[in-house]
Amino acid sequence: MDVILILLIATGAVAAVLVPLARAFGGTRPQPATGPELLDDDAVEAEVARYRASLRAGTLCRRCRYPNPAGSNYCAECGRTLRSDLN
Repeated sequence: MDVILILLIATGAVAAVLVPLARAFGGTRPQPATGPELLDDDAVEAEVARYRASLRAGTLCRRCRYPNPAGSNYCAECGRTLRSDLN
């Protein structure tokens, strides 16, 4: 009985540590547009232009694919370092 109790406590302790870590590294992904904004050509073109500018500047996040503005050192979405010279 003591062994089972110790195993349950150990399992609870491991879960208490791993659950917040999984949430922190999982991040939140932007949800795709699902309404009238999806049909707005100007909004789509603006988003494409934002991604292109981010690709040219080298500030597209490798982890979450968030298009950060030129000159960014860290991702505005997940906080990851964007440039290798900052490591």
